Amino acid sequence: MSGAEAGLVVAERFFRSFESGDFQTLERILAVDAKIWHNDGNGEQSRADNLETLKLIHANIESYAGRFPTAMSAAWR
Repeated sequence: MSGAEAGLVVAERFFRSFESGDFQTLERILAVDAKIWHNDGNGEQSRADNLETLKLIHANIESYAGRFPTAMSAAWR
């Protein structure tokens, strides 16, 4: 598996974990010292703050079915 393919596998795991509300897996995927940048003018977000944001988003959207392509689909290439 190439580095690019491995990255796609991690991306798919991230999105599937988010869809299912598996925040323990999301926490394991994100590096402890991760800084998440947003283009909203508020700069970087810590890993802990990002996980809380993801939980809020997940709790307020009714369904994620079909919202994310699979990592190996043409949409990711």
